[in-house]
Amino acid sequence: ITTGKVLQVVSNSSHNYTSSSTADTWIATNHYVDITPSATSSKILATWHGATCYQDSGSTNFYTKYTLFRDSTNLGDASSGFGGIYSHSISFNDKGWNHSMQNLDSPSSTSSLRYRVYFRQNAGHHYHDLDGYSTITLMEIAG
Repeated sequence: ITTGKVLQVVSNSSHNYTSSSTADTWIATNHYVDITPSATSSKILATWHGATCYQDSGSTNFYTKYTLFRDSTNLGDASSGFGGIYSHSISFNDKGWNHSMQNLDSPSSTSSLRYRVYFRQNAGHHYHDLDGYSTITLMEIAG
């Protein structure tokens, strides 16, 4: 098999309502997809686009962060994931935005793997995907 060739693509689009407390810990969403790599040398290109994620905050300062997990492994930074949105000294309710992430992973596995979107937030409540579909896509690439 030629290195760099796409071997399989799996994708899942969903529309769900996930809310959090202000615990500032990683919270699993319902955005996930499973893949079984065909070789341990394969790489997995994981992408996610979240459509209209909402923040409803009683606080004027908040930071909502997103990351991707492969099973129990956080593929982003342990505390900030792949980034997110920060608001400082702005008073509002129901503020929406889009967010995307991408990661080239080397899982070294031929077992079934689950890639899932997580988020965390320091203030207010986060309502995920109120107005759109989010899509997570995995591509197995020959290594």
